[in-house]
Amino acid sequence: MKKTLLMIVTFFLGGIFLKAEIQITSNSYPPLMNLIEDTILLEIYSFPAPDEIISYVIQQQLDHHGEFLSDTDITNKYLTDNEQTILVGIYLADMAYCFTTDEQSKGLKYLNTINEIAKKMSLFPYLETNIKDRIISNLGSIDTLKAISNEMHDLTSDYLLDTERIDAYIYITAGGIIESLYILLNSYEIKESNNIINQRIAEQKAIIDNMNEMINYYLDFYQLKTLKNNIQPIVNIYSSIIDINSNNKVYQQNNLLIIGSDSKNQIDVEQIIHLRKEVNTLRNKWIKNE
Repeated sequence: MKKTLLMIVTFFLGGIFLKAEIQITSNSYPPLMNLIEDTILLEIYSFPAPDEIISYVIQQQLDHHGEFLSDTDITNKYLTDNEQTILVGIYLADMAYCFTTDEQSKGLKYLNTINEIAKKMSLFPYLETNIKDRIISNLGSIDTLKAISNEMHDLTSDYLLDTERIDAYIYITAGGIIESLYILLNSYEIKESNNIINQRIAEQKAIIDNMNEMINYYLDFYQLKTLKNNIQPIVNIYSSIIDINSNNKVYQQNNLLIIGSDSKNQIDVEQIIHLRKEVNTLRNKWIKNE
């Protein structure tokens, strides 16, 4: 008997996560679904690639800061599957950052390391000569390299979801998001910023909330409690990073008396500084520097 698959797909568009419902009829189903009569509910979360996050925030306004990137020479210190998948997310963000800031040779180093881990863990079967050759032949084009980096992220996500490896997808996603925030938050003076970058950092709240929601959705099945505890301080900070000031406003319109409010969002700079501290703590917890 065929049943209807109702997929609520969450995706990123212009800084906002949207959800769409898709109905699919199928005889077979992947795991993690709630069967309700003839309807199956599957929550799929999709996130922007690291280069989208980084490019959106900096838009060529910040210099390259290689001192904040991870070290590929200590990959052998990461022994568990969870550690290695988080590391892949971190390396994907580092690679995207290098391509965005015109440090292509460093980006290739991360690509090679990602490929080595991918082979061991069967993460990216597509990542062989094709993408490497395309990157090498386009080393002079930042826009093309960013597009290829984005493509790698999307192909990785699609493959892991298609092969029902939601756990690997979650850990890679977390690693990429936290590393992107880590690099960005340490690349400029928060208090001296013109507030544009602070604003863009604050707007990443949608990504953090969505990641937290995804972890909660799959929490019991994939034993994600440690990861949830790790990101919880960051989730908490984002809940209060924007201060909404609202003043009552009374005016007349078409002979009617209108009572409303004039709301303005202000970024709490101290909370941005607090966010940097918590992101640094988590990222340094994941990176084995000793």
